[in-house]
Amino acid sequence: MRIVLDHMNDPSALPRGSQGAFEGYDGVGDLLVDWDDGSSLKLIPGVDRWHTVESDEEINTSIAWLRELQTKVGRDSDFECPRCGVTSVFRTRAVSRIADVSVCSGCGTVESIIAARAGGLEIRVSGADEETERSFQRISI
Repeated sequence: MRIVLDHMNDPSALPRGSQGAFEGYDGVGDLLVDWDDGSSLKLIPGVDRWHTVESDEEINTSIAWLRELQTKVGRDSDFECPRCGVTSVFRTRAVSRIADVSVCSGCGTVESIIAARAGGLEIRVSGADEETERSFQRISI
């Protein structure tokens, strides 16, 4: 069964839309998920929100629906990123490296960094403010 994250109440929360494979429950009833980005964060019932998809067909149907919806968005229209939920102008979007849809430029950058790290490239942040540096360090593969 695939888990799709809707909201995680955690300072190191994964982005909305993150996906992983359901692995089971721990001793207190939290969900163990093998997240696609390599994270090991658990989901806490009653605190975090998620939904499940049972098959590749459901995932492909959802992606096709979103792609069709995005083709109708005008260049200067508001656009809600399907990954993080941030609203921005559609012309600032990026192409997702995970699915054939558009995401905000921030999520596009995160996906690029994850792909680069997975390919063995070491990336360092220099000259960034503390919050940017902390955000960057939370990106994992």
